Amino acid sequence: MKKCDVFIAMSSIYNFAFKKAKNKYKAITILERGSVHTLELKKIYDEQNISRNSTKNNPYYSLVSDYAIKREIEMYEFVDYISIASSSVFDTFIKYGVSPNRLFINPYGVDLSLFPPTKLNNNDNYDIIMVGNWSWMKGCDLLAEACKHLKLRLLHIGSCSMPFPKESNFTDIGCVEQSEITHYFEKAKISVLSSRQEGLAMVQLQAIASGLPLVCSKFTGGETLKDMTNSEWIKVFDPYNLDSLCKCIKEALILADKQKGMRTTIENINNIFSTQAYSKRYNDFLQKII
Repeated sequence: MKKCDVFIAMSSIYNFAFKKAKNKYKAITILERGSVHTLELKKIYDEQNISRNSTKNNPYYSLVSDYAIKREIEMYEFVDYISIASSSVFDTFIKYGVSPNRLFINPYGVDLSLFPPTKLNNNDNYDIIMVGNWSWMKGCDLLAEACKHLKLRLLHIGSCSMPFPKESNFTDIGCVEQSEITHYFEKAKISVLSSRQEGLAMVQLQAIASGLPLVCSKFTGGETLKDMTNSEWIKVFDPYNLDSLCKCIKEALILADKQKGMRTTIENINNIFSTQAYSKRYNDFLQKII
């Protein structure tokens, strides 16, 4: 490791590097945490009686094993600051005793060149697009029930960690290159993410940039995006509540039906959700603490 004034790295992976940077070079250390506090994630698993043991159907095992939890907490206590992406994650760190003075909220930025405004394909479109792992943690059981109840067509892009519905109104494309996602946004009226926990899902920013109304749970980081924009295009439903999810989906579809031609949702998106805006917020924070 070269001498540095500031060392920034992901949580749970670079513990030794954090210690060397701080102890040898007296560097300011910033841990990047993309999800909720590790004890909150453990709580979610324990409350649902989900095994935290390693299985091929449990993609979150590496995040909630006893070994991972120990490493996470060790670094929470060691580093100077923790960088997180949403207010919902912030709340979980406060809950477990981390000082707010050590937390830096910086929502991610999206490469707007890859996700320009889109025009809905009227020849072959879906009511909803969901991009991400089809799993319990993403709340896909709830989303499937909502689609069945409202008789809506759903398009899924991503891998599957739980059975995908076999009904004709559900279509699974599988994994695609990120550069191709925008073409699938053209086929959907709205984007929905009903996760039980996230940090801040990038796909929400991509959908917003592409002009789709967004429906999300408070655990996706979408609530932070709504607070930053005061936007009617972002609907946040009550956690684990099917009726609330259905209500928000219907409201978003009404908004979508009003969109004509090239779709846009957020004004001045370049100043809020671009990679440049993300970098500026980070730079301003560094200037403040150095």
